[in-house]
Amino acid sequence: MSIDKFKEKFIEEASDNIHDLENALLELEENTSNKDLIERVFRAMHSLKGGGAMFGFVALSEFTHNLETLYDKVRNGLKVINRQILDVTFESADHMKSLLTDEGLLNNDNKLIHKQLSSKIEALIAEGEQKSEINKYDDLSESSTKTYYIYFEPNEDVFANGTNPLYLIDELHTLGNCQVFAHFNKIPLIDEIDINKCYTYWEILLATSKGDNSIADVFIFVEDQCKLEINELVVGDITTHKATCNREKRCRYCRNKKSD
Repeated sequence: MSIDKFKEKFIEEASDNIHDLENALLELEENTSNKDLIERVFRAMHSLKGGGAMFGFVALSEFTHNLETLYDKVRNGLKVINRQILDVTFESADHMKSLLTDEGLLNNDNKLIHKQLSSKIEALIAEGEQKSEINKYDDLSESSTKTYYIYFEPNEDVFANGTNPLYLIDELHTLGNCQVFAHFNKIPLIDEIDINKCYTYWEILLATSKGDNSIADVFIFVEDQCKLEINELVVGDITTHKATCNREKRCRYCRNKKSD
């Protein structure tokens, strides 16, 4: 399948996502505390952000990233849905449709709307969340950071829908300190290789304060096209050899730390 066909498929799926987003927002208006609806809105945005980045719709991806950040705060209880948030989301859904067209930000009216909506969203994200210099880095503290083990094995036909697993690995790096171990033992002999198939799988250590939900969100696109395990290992950052084991028996990393 050519890259143009992949783009056409993405535009079709993105239009469906925006339609689902609008329906979820209409329901959310009637029940602003419904967690399932909030999750539905968040996942639609996450799909638009990831797909936009993958298929060259950079403006759509960056714009949706800010909205995703806003709703991530909502679903984590840091913000509550109000009229302002709903209104800007409805406006954003309309704007996202224009970002899927060839004209996109080449249109001056779209440029202005893009700038105005981006400013509104950024203001809503920042609203009521001023922190003192002393504790504004609390989220990055040693006590809130945990190291996770991730096993990610895509199905061989994962390329068929345009998915590149390396983009998902890159996204994990944005969550914290990451060590990636690629495995190639499933690659067949050279005359048996099908370039349309994926033979590689990965084991990953990720130290992050974002939590396992944020890690799982990275794999939303491929959750039914891969083997995936996400397990918390220790409190702290094992990738820098500073961690406190949260199990009864101290892990080998902690034992090594005592002899350092």
